[in-house]
Amino acid sequence: MSQPKTVRFDAIVKVSGQPEQVTLWTKPEDDADFMKAVRDQRVATVIQQNVGTKKDFGVVGFDAQKNAAFLIFPKRIPHPAKTKIIGIKYDRITTPSPKGAVFKAKTKRSPGIPLREKPSYKLGDTAEAPEKSSRPAKTGMAKKPEPKLYTFTASVILTAVENTSISVEAPSPSAAAKLIRSQAADLNIDLTKARITRRIAMPKRNKS
Repeated sequence: MSQPKTVRFDAIVKVSGQPEQVTLWTKPEDDADFMKAVRDQRVATVIQQNVGTKKDFGVVGFDAQKNAAFLIFPKRIPHPAKTKIIGIKYDRITTPSPKGAVFKAKTKRSPGIPLREKPSYKLGDTAEAPEKSSRPAKTGMAKKPEPKLYTFTASVILTAVENTSISVEAPSPSAAAKLIRSQAADLNIDLTKARITRRIAMPKRNKS
């Protein structure tokens, strides 16, 4: 028994036109357009290799099997059924637009947080609005307790320094010093001109 001859994909496209890939959503016998194309010998089956390094190939005619795609050519394929097709070029295969209404699945509401219900009262209604809870709102962190306070006492020494000068007339330095001491005893510090320093001793805790 002779083996079926082989034909290249480009040679079929040159004669029968550019094919389109079809998806069988029902049994083949329930698709009238597809079965008419089978009878007109315009259908080819592409066997897709999922394992190994072998290239995909096709056969003329309809061959229902797993891992197969089906092509419909515009014109009759001038080769007998079961003829092997090699050199499949997927960039020369078109995908038809879907027929009929597109199915849209209903969006399911996720079982997450339920929607808040709207209040049943409106402005001007006699029904009173629900009272707010008097319970204080919880804070993210607990309030720290206030530290206990004690009484401390420290000595503070204030020193005021003012530089001034006294002029006297005397026959000798010793006589001038005596006069200056006498006048210095009557001087008072001018706080607006004096330089005040403060010395604070270490504070001590009072005994309760």
